[in-house]
Amino acid sequence: LVKLDLAGEVVASADGGVSTVICSACTLNGGRRPGYFASLGFGLPPPGREVGSHFARAACMEAGSIEAFRRLRDELVEHGAPKRLVRAASRAIRDEVRHVRVTSSLARRFREAPIRPPPAPPREARSIVDMALENAGEGCVRETYSALECLWQAQAAKDPVVRAEMKRIARDEMRHLALSWEVHAWVMGRLDVAGR
Repeated sequence: LVKLDLAGEVVASADGGVSTVICSACTLNGGRRPGYFASLGFGLPPPGREVGSHFARAACMEAGSIEAFRRLRDELVEHGAPKRLVRAASRAIRDEVRHVRVTSSLARRFREAPIRPPPAPPREARSIVDMALENAGEGCVRETYSALECLWQAQAAKDPVVRAEMKRIARDEMRHLALSWEVHAWVMGRLDVAGR
C-alpha cells in the first residue's frame, strides 16, 4: 500500500512494494466535472476503507457530471449545435443519474456513505470558446481517462458485483468520450483561427 499526498508524492509504503496507489489529487471515475468541482479535495481514505471511500467519492463526482452534461447540453442548444449532439448530451445526463445510483450503492456495499456534491453555483453565459476549452479538458481528456479507468476496473476488480457494474459504466463512459470528441470536431469548425 502506497499513500500519496495531494501533489501525488509517496508519503508512506507499508511493504516496499506497490499493490495499491491512493492519490487524492488523481481523477476518480466520474469523467466530466463542472468547473466548481476542480478544487474539490477529499483527502486520504481511512486505512481498510479504501474501496468504500473510492465509490463514495465516485458518487460525488458522478453527481457533478450530471450538472456538467446539463450545462453542455444547454450550451450546445445555445450555440446551434446539431440535434444529434444535444440528444447525446441528454442521454449522458441519464447515464450519469444511473451512475450516481450505482456508485452510491457500491459505496454502501463497502460500508461507506456516498458523498454529496456541493451545491451548483449560478451559471453564467459562456462563449463558444469557453465551452470548447472546457470540453477539451473535461471531455476529451477526463472522459477518455475515466473510460479507461472504468474498463480497467471492470477487468481487474475482485468483487464480481463491482466488475459487472463497472463494465456497464465503462460502456457509458465510452459513449461520453465519443461525444466529447464529436463536440470538439463540431466546435473547431465554428471557431476562428485564434479560437482554435
